[in-house]
Amino acid sequence: MLPKTIRSLWTATTPETDYPELSSEIEADVAIVGGGMAGLSAAYFLAKENFKVAVIESSRIATGTSGNTTAKVTSQHNLKYAFLKKHFGSRKARIYADSNQWAIAETERIIREEKIDCDFTRSPAYVYALTDEGFEDIKRENRICQELGLPSSVVEEVESIPFPIRGAIKFENQAYFHPRKYLLALADKITDKGGKIFENTEAVSIRSGKNPAVITAKGNIRADHIIVATNYPFFDRGLFSLRTSQSRSYGLAANPGNSCPEGMFINNEGEVFSFRHHKSGEKNWIIVGGENHIAGEEEGKDHFSSLEKSAGQKLMVGNVEYIWSAQDSISIDGVPFIGKMPNAENVYVTTGYGKWGMTTSLVSAKILADSIMGKNSEWMNLYSPLRFNFTASFSELFDLIRRVSRSYFRYIRKDKSELSEPDLDEGRIIASKGKKIAVYKDKSGNIHSYSAVCTHLGCIVSWNSSEKTWDCPCHGSRFDKDGKVIHGPARRSLPEMDMEGVEKES
Repeated sequence: MLPKTIRSLWTATTPETDYPELSSEIEADVAIVGGGMAGLSAAYFLAKENFKVAVIESSRIATGTSGNTTAKVTSQHNLKYAFLKKHFGSRKARIYADSNQWAIAETERIIREEKIDCDFTRSPAYVYALTDEGFEDIKRENRICQELGLPSSVVEEVESIPFPIRGAIKFENQAYFHPRKYLLALADKITDKGGKIFENTEAVSIRSGKNPAVITAKGNIRADHIIVATNYPFFDRGLFSLRTSQSRSYGLAANPGNSCPEGMFINNEGEVFSFRHHKSGEKNWIIVGGENHIAGEEEGKDHFSSLEKSAGQKLMVGNVEYIWSAQDSISIDGVPFIGKMPNAENVYVTTGYGKWGMTTSLVSAKILADSIMGKNSEWMNLYSPLRFNFTASFSELFDLIRRVSRSYFRYIRKDKSELSEPDLDEGRIIASKGKKIAVYKDKSGNIHSYSAVCTHLGCIVSWNSSEKTWDCPCHGSRFDKDGKVIHGPARRSLPEMDMEGVEKES
């Protein structure tokens, strides 16, 4: 039986934070919007160099994607390197490999230097294939990984995988950890070095130029430099709405039962099924992830039940103790965007980690800190937000345009359906007099209705029955069942609307 509360293992086993809200205008050398792995890592690097940093987070730090990850610290990003060599060339593929290998070592160095207890464990990582065709892809990937100096090898059997496979690529000496234990300790180190952290403080806007500032409802942060480290850049001068997709995935932590596979595992074909061991003290879990889909799509599917079923069938796990979900920003060319925000002076951006943010966030922090300090590196060109790689981007760009177009068509088309109420504790989009209405019926049978038009750029939201939310398929904005924003880039709630399609006065 699944838990009733959606809460990750990481948030459930760490204390809640209680940093203050920003309540007045302040000054800093660097203002950072976003209190996840990327934002806190950048703040840590800069604070160590005696920069006066201020971090703001719209909710609580380390509770977004960074608090809902599977927490693999690895340079093995599925079958990445054959793609990179084909579309970016060998030199840039090597830069990607070297930078992410550096991030693993740097994470361990920080943990040792700062004496952080966060269950950091070195472990092999595997991508496994179930078919001959998939195994050929793995062998091709391994040849390129060895050219790039990565610690890879091909194996035909993996004792820790309790179901038949055709073979796998193995990366030695990768790692996993407890991300919130790590990040909460890192936050303490930032404040120890004079940095400021503000929670429940939403950035409303950014003023770029010669007098940059982060604008919030309760006070502004004037700073020489600003870093936008939110999952999707709420301040977008680089057309990231056309250069990233927002993908949701689901996770669970279960009792390992009679087996506890050592290592980290993910498949390279078909429905994503990822699993790994996690040990904290005397307690063991199996962390299982999968059920990936574009935010706002796959209405009506119970992803948690589906993931639990797969975990039971493939791994024979015991009782599921925690369930959670995450949303990741994926760049259309497969490489994160890290560096100066296009068309905005003194503003930097980092986004598009493609579900591998535990290492790429640290790469991001180094690039941004180096940029602010006036240092140059060969990493900067690969990750630059100014780049556009057409051959690597074509299929993803086409798919993104198709999804956005489909959502706008859903808005303008004449729906033949009349008013049709949803079931209890469910939501549904209905049409009334040319308007699209997001209708939720609560457990008592009361109807709550809102405009179904996302307040970001006007796409039509969809009902996520797994999490009881309204999700936008275009840019990943999410609203709770009462229409309130829970995930940007949208900043305004869905307006209340009656069943006749008339907006209610606020």
